[in-house]
Amino acid sequence: MTDKNRNFYATKFDDMADIVEAMNTIVKGMNDETAYFENWIDLVPDEASREDFEEIAKDKE
Repeated sequence: MTDKNRNFYATKFDDMADIVEAMNTIVKGMNDETAYFENWIDLVPDEASREDFEEIAKDKE
């Protein structure tokens, strides 16, 4: 889902975990270290599991 500014958000926990997992797939597929080096790698660990995505989804920030 997106808000009026086209920012993604989720109203359900599972939806947010799915969004983070999909974003991770996109970032990894870019094959460009500058895309994930500074921020993404601090959020999502290498070879993240479903449990990792669920933990990230629990964080309100």
